[in-house]
Amino acid sequence: MLNLSGKPVEALEYLNKAIHLNPIPPVTYLYNFGVSYRMLGQYEKVIEMYQRCLKREPNFWLGYLGLAVAYSLSGQENNAKTAVRQLLNLFPDYSIEYFKKNSQYKNQDQLDLVVEALRKSGLPEK
Repeated sequence: MLNLSGKPVEALEYLNKAIHLNPIPPVTYLYNFGVSYRMLGQYEKVIEMYQRCLKREPNFWLGYLGLAVAYSLSGQENNAKTAVRQLLNLFPDYSIEYFKKNSQYKNQDQLDLVVEALRKSGLPEK
């Protein structure tokens, strides 16, 4: 919720506490680390987190979604397109429309940033 409310630094504080308590975290912790780092513009850390997610759970479609965004924002278009293809293999009906409909971002700028990155990555509109 902190990430969705535009408070990634505070989210990282809580995520680090959670990792301290549970050193073998579920992939959702790693995913949320990635969201925080993306919001802070630390794309290499984002990529590292999502790769860790996918190493542990190869069918974790949110990992591919996050990678597509991070690669796109860091100028790695070919990797972004590959991540979208992998996402669509797992979730064939996923689209920008679906993402926007289900997004919980309170900050329109964050939503717009992610949507534009997904467009550049080749995610279908519908």
